[in-house]
Amino acid sequence: MRSSSLANYNHSNNGVCQFLIIMMITALFVNKCSCVEGYKNYTVGDSLGWFDTLEKPSVDYRKWASDKIFSLGDFLIFNTDNNHSVIQTYNFTTYSLCDYSDSLDNDTIEWSAADPSSVDPRPVSVSVPLVKTGMTYFFSSDYDGEQCQNGQNLKINVTYGQGLPSTLVTPSGDFSSVEFRQS
Repeated sequence: MRSSSLANYNHSNNGVCQFLIIMMITALFVNKCSCVEGYKNYTVGDSLGWFDTLEKPSVDYRKWASDKIFSLGDFLIFNTDNNHSVIQTYNFTTYSLCDYSDSLDNDTIEWSAADPSSVDPRPVSVSVPLVKTGMTYFFSSDYDGEQCQNGQNLKINVTYGQGLPSTLVTPSGDFSSVEFRQS
C-alpha cells in the first residue's frame, strides 16, 4: 500500500513540475512578445533635412516615409533653415493647394514661420508631435507655395500605436494652447 501512495505522490509531483515548467516558458514567451516599443523620433528627410528639390535635388519625402510606421506620440523632427516653413494640416485641400491662408484653426498649424527675405539663412529644428490618427500632411508654403510645389511636402498616415502619452493629452483635444519647444 505504501508503494502505491509513493507512486501516486511521484506521479502528481511530476505533473506539478511539468505544469510549472510550462508556465515559466509561457511567461517568458509572453514577456518577450509583449514588449512595446517606445515612442519614436523621426528626422524628416534624414540627413537631407526639410528642403525643396530646388535646394536639395535628391530629397524625396514620399520615399523617405514609405517604410515607416508613424504612431500617436511619435515626433517628427524637421531640420531646415529660416527660409523654409513647417505647416501641418489634416485638410487634404489645404495640402494640395500648398496654401493655408483659408484653412481652419482646428485643422492647420504653422509650426515654423519662415523669413523668405533672409539673406543669411540660419538653421532651425522643429519638433512636431503626432497627436491625431489618420492622414496628416506637412508642407512649406513659402514663395506662394513654390517650395511645396517643388517637393517640400509630406503626407503620412498616423496609427494609434500605444496611444498618446499623458504629456500630450489635452482636455479638449485642441493643441493650439499647448506649447512645444523649437530650437
